[in-house]
Amino acid sequence: RWLVQGTGLVATVVGGAGQAGVARTLPETDVPAGTPRGRPEALAAVLALEQAWREVQAEVSQGDIAGAQVALSKPQLEERAVLRTFDLFSDEVSAKTKLMNGAALMVYYEEVRYNDKRLEDAQPSRQAMQYGFRNDFARAVQDCKDEITYLIKSDDIGKEDLGDLRDALANGQSAMESYLALASRDQLAEAKAKTMPG
Repeated sequence: RWLVQGTGLVATVVGGAGQAGVARTLPETDVPAGTPRGRPEALAAVLALEQAWREVQAEVSQGDIAGAQVALSKPQLEERAVLRTFDLFSDEVSAKTKLMNGAALMVYYEEVRYNDKRLEDAQPSRQAMQYGFRNDFARAVQDCKDEITYLIKSDDIGKEDLGDLRDALANGQSAMESYLALASRDQLAEAKAKTMPG
């Protein structure tokens, strides 16, 4: 259940009657608070991550599962590296989000008891969407790794066995494209210039 739409704040009711638990879902990151974000070189790293993902897709499209596993083993596609790459460009969690997350239980009961939804955001914030797409991409990477491990252990791999893997690849590409769509044209142009040799 979303309490504050787009902020990543969730409350769930667990256990018996009268027992409630609040799941804290602020995005976890190892980027220290106050670290400059949104720089062109940070977005360039996201673009490089997209290119690494496209290389995995290319291997799968050629039916080379072992090659896809090698492509997925790059350090930049490790989970912590993926999250950090996105986080260095994404907006930092706002003070409002932190406050609302800390008061999640109170907000939850206000909504349930009084049907008072004034604290809800009308639209998800850019920060919330960035972290949502970040998480979707990271999940797709792990799904691909798991599926490839399964396929390699199988004795016979046919085209019909690659459906789940292709779905995970498509999910990752969709998440990446949605994330990049939140950046401005100028930001993308400057970041692409950073990826040019020389």
